Amino acid sequence: DRPVRTPHLPFWPLWLAGHAFEKACKPLRITPPIFPRRVDWYRQNRAFDISRAKNEIGYNPSVGLDQGLRATALWYESEGYL
Repeated sequence: DRPVRTPHLPFWPLWLAGHAFEKACKPLRITPPIFPRRVDWYRQNRAFDISRAKNEIGYNPSVGLDQGLRATALWYESEGYL
């Protein structure tokens, strides 16, 4: 088990940029490259901890993180999402 490292970017400048892009792109009827909801989504920690499942029910994943991510990427690629 390796700790998950997540980059930390300043939230407020990105959030303000999201608002600016949203306002600038709306009259042009184009989708902004970034908007406040998307910035907020990335701000949240999406790492999961399975230690409780390991301790309480003896869960032991049969597929490691690297192998699982590789398989997921291959599936996305085979389905045309990547």
